[in-house]
Amino acid sequence: MSWAKFPTKWIIQDKKLARINWGEHKSNATAALLLLIAMAIIRNRQGLKDDNGLPRDTEHVVATYDLFMDMIPMSRSKVASGLSILLEFGLVERDEHARSVYRLPGLLENGGWAKLPQSHLMAASSITAFNDFNLRKIVELDAVKLYLLFIAFRHTSTGFARIGYDKIEEYTGVAGKRIKRAKSILIAYDLIYVESDQIGIKENGRPPMQYKLIGL
Repeated sequence: MSWAKFPTKWIIQDKKLARINWGEHKSNATAALLLLIAMAIIRNRQGLKDDNGLPRDTEHVVATYDLFMDMIPMSRSKVASGLSILLEFGLVERDEHARSVYRLPGLLENGGWAKLPQSHLMAASSITAFNDFNLRKIVELDAVKLYLLFIAFRHTSTGFARIGYDKIEEYTGVAGKRIKRAKSILIAYDLIYVESDQIGIKENGRPPMQYKLIGL
């Protein structure tokens, strides 16, 4: 499957993306968001079965630390720190009775998820789109935040996310002066492309930008 379901209620309704920040969490915040991307893809690839052996849609994913490390190049301690943030903010829940089983809340709710371009992010069984990240820079966190925001706000009819700088800052916590650099990384990594929204309301006399997720 070229895309995977990604939970978005926590981004749009709860605005938790802005609360996961560099000042408090440093690179562990970046690790957390990358792990959430990995969980969505792992869940999609697993295709869990029901008692009759038939495919079933579920919010659960089975993932060990080793699997996370195979999917994304990061240390075991960084995986642990990233998972702690996801659990702290309720973006995932851990199954108390089953080892390495997590739940992605809201994934089955109407309007609670959006398409993640799974195939475009991967090569073989690993997520390679963010391989150049060293998890030491705030701009990396900013870029992942913007990427997830564009996923959440993407219109299925047009394929574009239409959102201005004020709203980007509100939903992500990324300061306006840092947004351009974060977008540049996403463009350079072939994750998005940007064009003018000619039918949108003009900002400062110019049409606003709209963002296309490459791979969808």
